[in-house]
Amino acid sequence: MKNNTKKIAVSLIVLSTIIIISLLGLGVFMGLSNLKKGSESQPSVTEEELDAARKENTAPEEPFAYSADESIVIMPGGQSAGNGSEDNASADNAQSAQNTSEYIIADSNTRLLTDADVSGLSKEQLRLARNEIMARHGRRFNDASLQEYFDSKSWYQGTVSPEAFDANVNSYINDTERANIDMIKKYE
Repeated sequence: MKNNTKKIAVSLIVLSTIIIISLLGLGVFMGLSNLKKGSESQPSVTEEELDAARKENTAPEEPFAYSADESIVIMPGGQSAGNGSEDNASADNAQSAQNTSEYIIADSNTRLLTDADVSGLSKEQLRLARNEIMARHGRRFNDASLQEYFDSKSWYQGTVSPEAFDANVNSYINDTERANIDMIKKYE
């Protein structure tokens, strides 16, 4: 009996050790898996951040509005040209920098803008930044100068008519973009 009790106790200890090691391994695997997923996903916006942005908004509910007769100043693209001696990695970095420089606010589709982000922009830059959010989703523009400006950008693919976009705006822009449009309109 004593021998059986000893065998059972040893078996339980071995089994417990295996379970603990398995759980630790699973925890490490899940942690690494979540870490990998987190590095690949776009930043998310919490409900609190959206609520705070909405509370700051004093503009009407309409997510965007522009007057077709407004004049704009087309800003230079700040494009850089390679000298041909760059390797692939630096060429990719130069392309990435060029694409980023083609935006008024490069990350206005993924993070909430602050007053500091928009307070120093001119009226023309604000207008372009606001319309840039929609242009990212392929919105075309009735205003010829806006259309010409976005057509000059390498990232722009104008495929959605203004009427179709406006009728289904909520299916195109996310909550972060909607809050950023409202933020920009406060300064326009």
